[in-house]
Amino acid sequence: MPQEMYPSFDYAYDNCRDWNISEYPVYDLIITPNSRKNKFPYQDHFNFIKINNEIKFISCTIRGSELR
Repeated sequence: MPQEMYPSFDYAYDNCRDWNISEYPVYDLIITPNSRKNKFPYQDHFNFIKINNEIKFISCTIRGSELR
């Protein structure tokens, strides 16, 4: 998750300002295309957070370009 998004998730921190991973787990999905022609492989990253039994999209990075 990009650092500039951290203030949006203040409720997910405990009193010590540590992420409350037991209540708000963050999932990272990383896709690496398998291409023999591509000498410089890349990865696409998708970030999700689980809130109230729902998994919500946070952000993604696709070939070095970040989307939110």
